[in-house]
Amino acid sequence: MFSRFTLIVVPALILCCAGCSGSRSILATMGDETIPLSEFEKMYADNNGGWAKAETSGIDDRKRFLDLFIKYKLKILEAKKAGLLRDTSIQNELQSYRSTLASSYMLGKELIEPRLKEMYGRKKEEIRASHILVRMNPDASPVDTLVAYTKADQLRKMLSTASFDSVAKRYSQDPSAKANNGDLGWFGQGRMVAEFEDAAYALQPGEVSPVPVRTRFGYHIMKVIARQPNKGMVRVSHVLKRFAADLTDTAIVRDSVDFILRRVYSGEITFPQAAYLYSDDPASKMRGGDLGFYERSGLPDDIGSIFFSTRVNTIAPPYSAPYGYHIFTVTDTKPLPSFEEAEKDLRQQYQQTYYALDYENYIHSLVKRYNLNFDVTLRYHLSRAFDSTATAEKAGWADSVKQELLPRTLFSYGSATFSVRDFINRVNGSPEFKTTTLSPSNVEDIIERIGQTTILEAHTSTLASRFPDFETIMKEYENGTLIYQIEQNEIHNKTEVNDSLLLEYF
Repeated sequence: MFSRFTLIVVPALILCCAGCSGSRSILATMGDETIPLSEFEKMYADNNGGWAKAETSGIDDRKRFLDLFIKYKLKILEAKKAGLLRDTSIQNELQSYRSTLASSYMLGKELIEPRLKEMYGRKKEEIRASHILVRMNPDASPVDTLVAYTKADQLRKMLSTASFDSVAKRYSQDPSAKANNGDLGWFGQGRMVAEFEDAAYALQPGEVSPVPVRTRFGYHIMKVIARQPNKGMVRVSHVLKRFAADLTDTAIVRDSVDFILRRVYSGEITFPQAAYLYSDDPASKMRGGDLGFYERSGLPDDIGSIFFSTRVNTIAPPYSAPYGYHIFTVTDTKPLPSFEEAEKDLRQQYQQTYYALDYENYIHSLVKRYNLNFDVTLRYHLSRAFDSTATAEKAGWADSVKQELLPRTLFSYGSATFSVRDFINRVNGSPEFKTTTLSPSNVEDIIERIGQTTILEAHTSTLASRFPDFETIMKEYENGTLIYQIEQNEIHNKTEVNDSLLLEYF
């Protein structure tokens, strides 16, 4: 079915290990096209579990894959010769895929991946910090926001003559500050809201945030007390002995703790047996007292100190709590997972915690980069030019816009402009805007969103120059599309199936 091409394969190169060839090594020629060995190696590695596994593969496996690879290349050449790349439907499909992929690829490279690496880097270190909080509603008015900021800034300036602890205890609106002087204890990546974490990890021990930090709780003045390496995780078991509600048996409970410890130390029973026989924690006693793994951050200071100072398979001194005694033992340790092991959880955490804020900041950076400027007067009049009870689904919804306004520039970005006519066309072509009523506030919002989308598209158009691998992905998709279409044309569309043939086959 395919045209004949002159095919010359260099057999000795097949013996190369994946990834070890020079960039100029040629695997084969097909007509006028040369096929670099690196292309074969990459595809071989992608289809055989990665580079490391590909390097250990045998010559027979490589030869079998080479046969498939040659057939793959021949199909692509045949499809190009048949002019499929000039087919309008294929061009539309490729363009649609490029548009869809480019945006997500760019956000991944410029927004998500750098933040994931930063998050993992932060997981390697824990911070102890104190804060002073000036509370404010998340949707506070500009006036209330200014009042809260001014108060927070005044408290920050007080630190030049007063200790952080005393200011926190007296003025912080975090109720716990009265008891802990604002001390938040140890925390690690993911334990605090994004804005607070970003500010904390930017400070060194002893430093105070140079300006109040805003979160959904209000304005914070923070001080980093110490930083330390993340010690990973410890697995802990316990025996819990509770006091009676009226606390009349505290001495008896302490005696029972000593009795349990004597039995364990003497070897009469194991720690799991002690938990099963004596613990007042019904859930963990059935697991031999096992509580699972803990990180240092997020634990109360005293508990964290016990867990991370106790050696594996040793028992810590009894811990006295208001409700009873714990006997803790550490049964295992686990180091910080590798980035590859942690990546799935990091991505999920990123979407839940950081993405919205990061995306907003990313768009703001593009607004500045491309100098997005609106004609404020035109924008005001356009937002009030429509029937505020109608939607863009209504025929003639834009007829109320004066003709002389259509060519005027609504906004500019870089050296490009976007007219009122462009705005109307964009709304008509965007399903997301069709059902939105055209009230002034909604139209303002649509204009803003279209402006942001436009500069995002402008930035996306230069993606290939910043990330050459993007074109490699697009080429792979193009090749897959060509192979699918040539097989449809040359095989499936030429296959005749009818009752008589089916009967004969049967």
